Amino acid sequence: AVRELIERDLEGCFPDVVMASDVVYAHSAREELTKTIRELCPEGHLDGRVVVAHRWRVDPKGEEAFFKGFEDEFEVEEVPVELLPPDPYYRTRSLIDFKLPVSIFEMRRKR
Repeated sequence: AVRELIERDLEGCFPDVVMASDVVYAHSAREELTKTIRELCPEGHLDGRVVVAHRWRVDPKGEEAFFKGFEDEFEVEEVPVELLPPDPYYRTRSLIDFKLPVSIFEMRRKR
């Protein structure tokens, strides 16, 4: 489906920005999501970036591993909390794992 989107709808071009929100929580879909991200921002597409807003849930180690799984191919950077809205919701850390409730990751292909 992704190749068809790229060939038919994007006329063979790759998007400069891919945005996703709240897509990592389903463990069963992570492999397909990883594949889709790599297809939309393939090796050599140095102008592309992927921005993922993520709400940490019940499997923070698995969710963190999802993002770490891109580090060989992508520069993965978490947006600093200072750039998030000043609302206390975004700045209150979990008492269990000390994570913020929401993280935003920007991923770019390594040069």
